[in-house]
Amino acid sequence: MRQSKVQFNPNFLLKALFESSGELEKILYYDEKSYDLKNDNQWNLLAISIHLGDVEIGVAEQIRMIMDRTTKDLHHVDFDAIPLESEYATKDLDHALWRFQKAREQTVYLMYGLSKRDWSSEGQHPYKGNVSILDLAQDLYHHDLEHLWQSRKLSTGKLW
Repeated sequence: MRQSKVQFNPNFLLKALFESSGELEKILYYDEKSYDLKNDNQWNLLAISIHLGDVEIGVAEQIRMIMDRTTKDLHHVDFDAIPLESEYATKDLDHALWRFQKAREQTVYLMYGLSKRDWSSEGQHPYKGNVSILDLAQDLYHHDLEHLWQSRKLSTGKLW
């Protein structure tokens, strides 16, 4: 099993994951003037929303695969993929955010009520080796923090 520096309590992770989608919603809905702003890596708020939805759907599938125990081999979810502008030019922010929030609700629902044994259930990631559901939840949490920080910076030009 992959060892992280800090092991989070699953209840903390569930709460944090649920709340982060609300934080993103606040940033996006209350400061739409920054909708088209891009940073040096070509991220904008729409691209971030689409990316978060894509990652969420991919990680939820990994969790389902581990829980179903039908296969140990997980597919790769690219936490660093920047959507191309051509992929999101016709998308709208409301739909992208709704898609992320719905996917997050489903992910949290999947993890809600897992036993201690379930949280430690593992699958085989093609690059990371054995990963548990707890590892996946921690990865999502850290990924959320990164993009919430990025969204805040794009939205306001400052961190706080």
